[in-house]
Amino acid sequence: LRASNAGIFVAASAGNSGPTESTVAHPSPWITTVAASTHDRYVEATLTTREGVKYTGPSSQTTGLPLTRMIYAGDIPAEGADEDDAALCFPGSINPALAVKRIVVCDRGVNARTEKSKVVRDAGGVGMVLVNTSPNSVNGDIHFVPTIHLDADVRPALLAYVSGTRRPASSLSPGVSVGDETAPLPAVFTSRGPLRASSDLLKPDITAPGVDVLAAVSPDGYFGRNYDLLSGTSMSSPHMAGLSLVVKSARPNWTPAETKSALMTSAYAVDGASPFDVGSGHVSINRAIASPLVYPAGVNDYFGFLCGLGEIDNPSLCANNNIEVSDLNQPNIAIGQLAGTRTVTRRIKNSGTKTATFRSTVAAPPGVDVAVAPSQLRLNPGQTKSFRVTFTANTGAVFDEYSFGKLTWKAPTTSKAESELVVRPTELTFPEEVSGTGVAGEGEFDITFGYTGPYAAGAHGMIPADKDDITVTDDPGNDIDGALECYDDGGTEEECGIRFVPFDVPAGTALTRVSTFDAFTDGEDDVDLYVFDPEFNFVDASGGGTAQEQVDIPNPETGEWTTLVHGWETDGDDANLTMFNWSVPADPANDDGSLAIESAPASATVGETATIQYSWSGLAAGNKYLGAVSHSRGTKSSA
Repeated sequence: LRASNAGIFVAASAGNSGPTESTVAHPSPWITTVAASTHDRYVEATLTTREGVKYTGPSSQTTGLPLTRMIYAGDIPAEGADEDDAALCFPGSINPALAVKRIVVCDRGVNARTEKSKVVRDAGGVGMVLVNTSPNSVNGDIHFVPTIHLDADVRPALLAYVSGTRRPASSLSPGVSVGDETAPLPAVFTSRGPLRASSDLLKPDITAPGVDVLAAVSPDGYFGRNYDLLSGTSMSSPHMAGLSLVVKSARPNWTPAETKSALMTSAYAVDGASPFDVGSGHVSINRAIASPLVYPAGVNDYFGFLCGLGEIDNPSLCANNNIEVSDLNQPNIAIGQLAGTRTVTRRIKNSGTKTATFRSTVAAPPGVDVAVAPSQLRLNPGQTKSFRVTFTANTGAVFDEYSFGKLTWKAPTTSKAESELVVRPTELTFPEEVSGTGVAGEGEFDITFGYTGPYAAGAHGMIPADKDDITVTDDPGNDIDGALECYDDGGTEEECGIRFVPFDVPAGTALTRVSTFDAFTDGEDDVDLYVFDPEFNFVDASGGGTAQEQVDIPNPETGEWTTLVHGWETDGDDANLTMFNWSVPADPANDDGSLAIESAPASATVGETATIQYSWSGLAAGNKYLGAVSHSRGTKSSA
């Protein structure tokens, strides 16, 4: 934020946790969050077994291999090496006597792809098949032996052949350039939205090249090479940083927000991708430089955004500057909960040298009516004006599903500026959480309706917390994977910096919450929580920068659950803290009356807002309680 306020454009990687939704990183609106796209420059090789079965995949090699014996690295661990490490072709993990003059099959994961081929070469292997263990990108890296990269769908058949055939052998063709892919495409690995931090802000912002990028590298980290083929949003983000300087050279007076706006509103659509995949689309530098208008934003906008979130508690700063997330002057508009009607405000600035009249056109998201007022704006050079966009769910709206559209501004002699519209119609909107203090009290919150019909509110709770006073030691490696590996290798919880805490979830639970608090630890500690179900399947985690962590599990399975507390960075040898957990019943009849609905409407009218008044009583001092208010219409309810 300070860099942006100082006039510095900041790009950041969207993350490499795709294609799972809601994995996008770097939510801050003052930075440009960049997804990764791939291209149609594809060099393909063919692996052909002795029996004639063919596998194709990317390969940067220019020479092939004749018919050569094959072996799976996991079947030939070196003495004292773990089979799993051998399968991943870790350094020193495979037996050279059995790898020599072989094509070695290595699993993808953990260590660098190119390091695996170096391990094969050092063990005497003459070729490598790199195979994904789950769906992911396939890459034509620069390897140390002829290599082909295959995706996970062929792995079972390939391993069955290599490990189950008496004398498995294959030939490998030279790589051949092919170009029949549609490009650009979102890379499989690039992290996706919607944003967890707020569904009223669209991230990623834009996408840029991020697959098989020929890049300068440090010889120290790349086996003596000065260049390599790299992939990831760590490649797409520096593309955007560099492109911002190209824009800056042509538009030196643009602010970082205006540069970001121009890059976004001029991006072009990526076939088959949604805004959650690529944001505004793929960057187009010449179109960005020629952008006829921009969406300006500065320090006051960002402070107002932080005031609106409650992240700044400064009366003098926030008194007249409180911006809701959807109203922040970003090029794209996102409304994560549209109950009936919602109006947002935007400002545009003429970035050209001539007075122009810009007219708006809308491709409305399905199920949503969109009105822009005023629908046209006459702007002098450098002039800024505001407009309003009103979204109204219509009879075609599908509740709780995102719908996408576009808003376009264009003057007759200029290029167009496009904004993404992302809307999720809902039956209701209400605050996710309200809080209070005292053994008894009352409160209220507003609810807005997206339908017309009957309505009822139910009270669930209040439930006292079950508390566990625990000690977790510091993990000097600050690495949960390393801590778990330490434990799997026979280390104790104390030695590995973790603590397992079991807790029970009763039948009929609507919501279970596990929490730790800064106020209930003995120092300036940073701990993280990982929650596992009764079968010890990982469910969710909370990993903030302090001891204030929270994991919510809706409709949890009955049984004994487990929280793993990780001592990421304690302020001494350990952290002494209290872990809280609650299980709120789904049936209001199962509570003890400690939470009551004092006033609620009996019916709903689309677009109208009503107030729910509630009270609590009979609580014991010295504990934390959790309850819920459910909202129902017929058989449907949410809390």
